[in-house]
Amino acid sequence: MPVVILDSTNTIITDTFVGQSSPTSSFGTATTIQWGNGSNGVNDKLRALLKFDLGLIPNDVIINSATLKLFNNGNTVTRQTNIHSITSAWDNNTTWNTQPSYDPTIKSSFSNYPTGQTVSIDIKTLVQEWVNGTQNLGLLMKDYDESGSGTNRSAYSSRGTYKPTLTIDYTIPITGKKQVEYVGFNATSTATSVTSTTLELPSGIQTGDLLIAQVTKRDTSTAIAGLNGWTTLSDRVIPVSSGVSFRYGIYYKFATSSETEPTLTSQTATLWTASVSAYRNTKAVRETVFSNFSTNIPNPPNATTAYDRTMLLVLSSINSFGTAKPYSLNFQKEVEAGSSATSITLFSMAKYMFNAKSIQGTDMKVEFSGTGSGEIRALFLEPINNTPPTLTLTSPTNNQTLTEGKTLIISGSATDADSGNVVTVKYKIDNGTTYNITASVSNGTTPINFSKTLTYLNNRLYDGSNPVTPILAENVTHTLTVWAEDDQGGKSPDTTRNFTVLYNQPPQISGSDQDLGTITTPPSIQYTVTDVEGYSFTITEAVDGNTIRSFPGTDGKQETLTIPHDMWIKLQPGVTHQLTITSTDQYNASSKRTFTFKRAVDGIELATTAILPADAQPTRVILSLNGTIPDGANLNVQVCNNAHDASPTWEDMSQSVKNGRPYVFTNTTSTSGQWGIRFKISILPGG
Repeated sequence: MPVVILDSTNTIITDTFVGQSSPTSSFGTATTIQWGNGSNGVNDKLRALLKFDLGLIPNDVIINSATLKLFNNGNTVTRQTNIHSITSAWDNNTTWNTQPSYDPTIKSSFSNYPTGQTVSIDIKTLVQEWVNGTQNLGLLMKDYDESGSGTNRSAYSSRGTYKPTLTIDYTIPITGKKQVEYVGFNATSTATSVTSTTLELPSGIQTGDLLIAQVTKRDTSTAIAGLNGWTTLSDRVIPVSSGVSFRYGIYYKFATSSETEPTLTSQTATLWTASVSAYRNTKAVRETVFSNFSTNIPNPPNATTAYDRTMLLVLSSINSFGTAKPYSLNFQKEVEAGSSATSITLFSMAKYMFNAKSIQGTDMKVEFSGTGSGEIRALFLEPINNTPPTLTLTSPTNNQTLTEGKTLIISGSATDADSGNVVTVKYKIDNGTTYNITASVSNGTTPINFSKTLTYLNNRLYDGSNPVTPILAENVTHTLTVWAEDDQGGKSPDTTRNFTVLYNQPPQISGSDQDLGTITTPPSIQYTVTDVEGYSFTITEAVDGNTIRSFPGTDGKQETLTIPHDMWIKLQPGVTHQLTITSTDQYNASSKRTFTFKRAVDGIELATTAILPADAQPTRVILSLNGTIPDGANLNVQVCNNAHDASPTWEDMSQSVKNGRPYVFTNTTSTSGQWGIRFKISILPGG
């Protein structure tokens, strides 16, 4: 953060005061400035006018602080002083009758004004307005209501003992620059005559920086060579009144990503002096004026430009080795290079023009410690005055709650007033990875529409199948940040939306897990399934992991779980089995209800798995059992002749088996069109 102290040694200070009781008198040569009310009361108003030239401060920077310091050489006064911005021209000849207009808005104020002390006054607001483009016509100080008598305050002027100063702490923006920024310089000088030398570039240059080279050589017979790719502003022989003439060239180019130091060459061995200065955020080198001189350095011609916010750069070469400095205040020396061997001095100085578009030649003169011939040239450097893009976010709304499968739609439009800028819309969630939504070239007027749909699944947000967040915490505030950037370093303000997420709740199965104990018959369990989010779900019933049935569930509907006979009789007796109900929603969240039991067997049940084939409808069947039926046991034999059907017709042939006689079928239909015989046999305790 550069800090610049503006005072009478480095900038032009204009200051005076006007008095109501002396309406035609000017006080521009006084050693004090005064404000308040004199001894004649309300008819003796005094107002102070003060202006600092800001040529050493870049335009459109961020003002961190701006402190005006005045030394009170009068009485201690505790009445409030108001500071206003002046809105019309004035000078040191201004009187009460010709005083400038001012903005009635109070820009700053102070009350404590002790005698014999330096008082610090915050005028940050005023300076920020000036560097942002409001014309700097200075400030006006006055009593807050200009009443009373003998309330006049006094401070030393720029002609007094303790002169006013203005200390400015500023920062050049990282993005959205609107000013040319000086980067640095490097110089080259040879002590002996050589046919070539390397033009050393400044350190820290970046792609796009403007490089300006000043090159001199004592040999004048041929042009300066080796600056391929550089634009020539001038390549001239500078005649001298005495001694040896020299050749002076000025060149520029915009640095590339692979910029190399050029080698300057001459057909004849010669002495060289050269410098390269670098400037950032430069759009173009604009108007240029120059003049040659053969003795003392003259005033260059007046210079004008058609562009705003330029940096004025004054370059000079002098056929003498000495010390140079700006003749006028409010210029910053940037380059001073040379050597006694070459007897040539190169010099450059710069100032920020703000909204001024002309300058007098007298203000661009260079002061030199010696005499000599040379050239002085003025250039205007136009900045890249980039307007950052703006962004309007129409979706999502703030404070949304996302549940499984819901979408977060990011949509809106971006605009960029600078035609040709590439505008990229970006977003991030919380402080996560930044993603691009869209990129498009602005035409300066038409909004660039954008839309991106994110889906909340499995506790993350997804762009299609790609996760763009880690697992998001539930019931805490998350932040979506959306902004637009252009390819000139401009960035819109961040636009944010807050949202929360709810984890997916699996379908709920009624009841609780249970041990059914030891059972002799298949259980019958009634249950319901509900999904609080209203998602669809599937119910799967199983015994020991073998599916009994799987079907789409209906929210709140009563279902009955049992074990089919064919599965029941296959369960091993005396060991623990698991009967389960699993419900899974459309997003794979699931819950399970488990029942354990042991099967007890006090009888025999069996069934044939193979179907006995029949070419035609079986009408009778005989079954013989080899073995002994315990006394008191119940024998039950079921038979069907349409075993291929989905629902066979089972008939009781128990008595026929007991009697050893054939059984005559009563069924005469087959829905499958095929005939075949199966048996189911059980021997159970009597009772």
